[in-house]
Amino acid sequence: MSDTPNHEISSQLTDAQVECLTLYRKIKSGQLTLKHASSTRLTLRGQPTTEGAFLGIVQQGRNNIKKAVATIVLGVWLGYIELEDLRRLSDMISKLERGNVDQFHLVSPVVNQLIDRMVL
Repeated sequence: MSDTPNHEISSQLTDAQVECLTLYRKIKSGQLTLKHASSTRLTLRGQPTTEGAFLGIVQQGRNNIKKAVATIVLGVWLGYIELEDLRRLSDMISKLERGNVDQFHLVSPVVNQLIDRMVL
């Protein structure tokens, strides 16, 4: 997710990680096989991603999410982030249709403002 102010939310997840995590959810739900998901995702050279590389990207994405959640927990515990602000943010996000990029882009400027206000 690129770092474009007021249009997208800055994230530690790369586009490749988002893509692979999305495909991985389909693997876990039985909609895709690992072989199909990894061959669906193309490398920068236009070649299918190997299963090992695919799983590596998934693991990197999972680790980034875990670190982000741990950072939020620590921020709340240290008093840098107010729980009420997290609730507002959660309420806003819960109203969006999961995976709907257009809805996400509509609210991302508001989310960015909330995040800026939340953190110290």
